Amino acid sequence: PEFCILVCDHLHAEVEEALGTEGFEQMVAVAYKADCDRPPDDPQPIIRLSEASGCNASVILGGTCLERIRKPLTKANITLHRTDTCLELLVNKSIVADYFDQGVHLLTPGMLREWQQKTAEWDFQGEQARHYFGESVSRLVLLDTGIDPEAAGNLSTFSKYAGLPTETVPV
Repeated sequence: PEFCILVCDHLHAEVEEALGTEGFEQMVAVAYKADCDRPPDDPQPIIRLSEASGCNASVILGGTCLERIRKPLTKANITLHRTDTCLELLVNKSIVADYFDQGVHLLTPGMLREWQQKTAEWDFQGEQARHYFGESVSRLVLLDTGIDPEAAGNLSTFSKYAGLPTETVPV
């Protein structure tokens, strides 16, 4: 491939789907492991992914989680397209801000695929999780790209765990 788009695994399926449309044959989506709680300090894993892809050029898409590794990526000829939050890759910045102002916890299908693993890392148990989410979150909103057939079920299960109402917004 001529061009790689590096994106975290929370958004990989969406980028891959977009690249499957006509006119993007020389592009490929390459996923790196997302860790929204602990943004990367070491750019080398991403640089190695880019080099291993065999692409002539690479761009990495993401949010503020990439800020710490911006300079080393640029030195490795990887162009960084950083937004304030990775959710802005799916919806307009003002929409994200409006939801955040309402206390909404926005989710992608990719985030929901990993919610059980993530909450296990946080070591939340039953009522503790409901208390944590209830303190600052009014509801869970899935930005549904239509890519993942399991997204609605994952949202429902996470909602029961967190004790919060849900909304699904097609994007």
